[in-house]
Amino acid sequence: MTTPEATSSTTPSETKLFTRDVVAKHNTSNDTWLIIHNGVYDVTKFLNE
Repeated sequence: MTTPEATSSTTPSETKLFTRDVVAKHNTSNDTWLIIHNGVYDVTKFLNE
């Protein structure tokens, strides 16, 4: 997943687009994605914090 903050002018940027249906499939405690302000974020590693 690419967010605006993750892109850099020194490396080629690659924007991936995900539909809401694709993001909705990432809904387990081992694989959790969220949509926040039109960005897709993998928050799996933060679930136990």
